[in-house]
Amino acid sequence: MSHGPSASATTTVQVSVNGSQEILSNGFEAEPELRRPNVGVKIMKSISADMIPEHFWRIRYDQNHDPNTPTLPSISDSPNCQNFAYALLKHFGFEIFPFRSSNLWQDSSETYVVSDELRPFDLLLFNRTKNPWGAHVALHLGEDHAIHLSKKQLEPVIWPLARFIELAEYRTFIGAKRLRTIGVCP
Repeated sequence: MSHGPSASATTTVQVSVNGSQEILSNGFEAEPELRRPNVGVKIMKSISADMIPEHFWRIRYDQNHDPNTPTLPSISDSPNCQNFAYALLKHFGFEIFPFRSSNLWQDSSETYVVSDELRPFDLLLFNRTKNPWGAHVALHLGEDHAIHLSKKQLEPVIWPLARFIELAEYRTFIGAKRLRTIGVCP
């Protein structure tokens, strides 16, 4: 599967606001038992390509992106894999600090290392080695697929997870990080 609205799968995301069930502006419905100060998310099966707004599909990787900058530029200034994944999370209602790959891997305040099955919205880190510095970041969509923006592909694509490890630059799956606001951490 490459990308675009033709990809299929459905999802249900439920969010609790002040203990009452409500349909939010993005169509999500509340669920009280997984609240984190007023917000929590039920585990969902998958995110379909048609749930990703068209403007995301038009984003192109910035070939001049400097991977050595200490801070991550915004997606409007210099689109890359990290700020693309973070922008998608934000679209779905989840905020995360704009971590560089190695900082994301080290972070424990906003994320935790996934030790169970992957879920939609998990951040996946791939690299040539186990070193998280400069690791590629993709966003898990469920059903063993992830969306990512890469220098090589230039535009967003959805790949099966197995495809990542077929390429030398992604052959090592460092691991996955889950936002603490999405699931109950171990």
